[in-house]
Amino acid sequence: MGLPYDPSSGEKMSHSMCYVFRPTLSFRESASGPPHLLRGIHFVDDKSTEVNGYYTCNYGERDDAEVPRNQPVTVFLDFESRIPGTASAEWFVGSNTKPPPGQQRVIIIIGGQPNGTFTLSDDQPRANVNFEMVYGPIPEPQKKP
Repeated sequence: MGLPYDPSSGEKMSHSMCYVFRPTLSFRESASGPPHLLRGIHFVDDKSTEVNGYYTCNYGERDDAEVPRNQPVTVFLDFESRIPGTASAEWFVGSNTKPPPGQQRVIIIIGGQPNGTFTLSDDQPRANVNFEMVYGPIPEPQKKP
């Protein structure tokens, strides 16, 4: 996950920034079955790091044996629902702390596999899916028919 880095934010921000995001892995045990969610995702590092002007948060599965091999696995990244206002409220550090009027924070996939889906194998036991937080339009509420 990458978002613009603010060197004035200090160590506290670097440590807490990754907690506003919630990664989830899922896979289907059969083509028609419901998704199976893996809940053991955690930070690989204790705090975010700065890479090329972005905070970088690294996450991984606590138990690699839970992640299936040789079948598609999808990773989702969203804002942590237990922290209100993460998509639209003003953040306490940074130079661009509030989305412009009519916009909110949006998480997008950059590079890597489309839709965050990848397949692990014994020969390739790890994968990278890169996300970035940007500002985007607030979706219109769906109208009831």
